[in-house]
Amino acid sequence: MLRQLSGRRVAVLVNDFGDLEVDADLVESVSEGVMRLKGGCMCCAIRESVVAEVLKLAEQSPAFEHVVIEASGASDTAALRDTFRTLERHQTVRLDGLITVVDVELFEPRHPDVGLLQRCQVMAADVVVLNKVDRVDAARMQAVRGEILELAPNARVWQTEYSKVPQEVLMGGPLAEGAHVAPLAASAEGLLSTEVLVLGRPVPGRALVAWLAGLPRDVFRAKGFVRLEERPEDKVLLQVVSGRVHVQTHGLWGDAEQPSQLVLIAAKGRVDFDALQTQLGEL
Repeated sequence: MLRQLSGRRVAVLVNDFGDLEVDADLVESVSEGVMRLKGGCMCCAIRESVVAEVLKLAEQSPAFEHVVIEASGASDTAALRDTFRTLERHQTVRLDGLITVVDVELFEPRHPDVGLLQRCQVMAADVVVLNKVDRVDAARMQAVRGEILELAPNARVWQTEYSKVPQEVLMGGPLAEGAHVAPLAASAEGLLSTEVLVLGRPVPGRALVAWLAGLPRDVFRAKGFVRLEERPEDKVLLQVVSGRVHVQTHGLWGDAEQPSQLVLIAAKGRVDFDALQTQLGEL
């Protein structure tokens, strides 16, 4: 992930440096629980509460673009999500998404000891990564995927080996003016596709948010600048992951005649973009 995010300022909170394997050529220095990495990234051990550590990072200058928390495998991820939603309401941070990694060989949601924890971690997720798919047969894969979809019907599911997940799926990012399509990373080109949908007129905000929240499962992310009927002068930035829609005013449109545009990132060949464009035009 850190290699993919080269060039962005990213802070990563981890439970224990002893379990973190980072290639030596990525590490710039290590001091007092902080690992500074080349390219503006930083890893910190979680010594106090997660919230306290995030608030410390928020005070850093220059500011970080992303803070990634690698939670314990035994974490109550729903509680973690709710905590950051509270911070989000206070405009301290923006919760982008919660990702749960599932070992398809070992996933046992009805296990008497660990089943409840596994179910809860899946239910809290925005994106579920099914890992080690090369280690199981088709029947096992179908059974696990069925369990995941039953537990987390709104989550996006990514199947992979060796936890290789494109950054475009893992996290959002800054959107350049004009909502142009940023090129996908080389590792993602054969797996993902992007499409720009155009809104020719201001659209009702509530209808647009509801439509975005109900995007097909194979759409992992959406982002763009739009005009809303309720506030046509405001340039509104939308960021979408799974069913979560984040709305933020990004200045004024002014005299610019730019149309509203949304960039969608989806599993390659799995989404009918023409049908989505038609639906958008009917809002």
